[in-house]
Amino acid sequence: MHNLSTNFNQFLEITKSVFKSTINKDNDFIFYLGKSKLSDCELIALVLTAESLGIDSENYLFGKLKSDYSSEFPQLIHRCNFNREKKSNLSLVAAAQ
Repeated sequence: MHNLSTNFNQFLEITKSVFKSTINKDNDFIFYLGKSKLSDCELIALVLTAESLGIDSENYLFGKLKSDYSSEFPQLIHRCNFNREKKSNLSLVAAAQ
């Protein structure tokens, strides 16, 4: 299997460059009172990484991240929060373009 961490970092840089005019210094689209574990750009990069590697199951993705990449993703959010934030961010991305 491809290295998730390497692909994630590449997608993160692409995401930051594409949305540089619409993200803040924390790489988020909007200001959040509390510091989130994953920025909006990191969340989008994780979605793109999974899609590019053909990982359709979020259960499989999070299992793989926790077992094989726990040191690269120490601030991983819970899968329920991931789904909620993914839906929220996809609407923000669509509105930004």
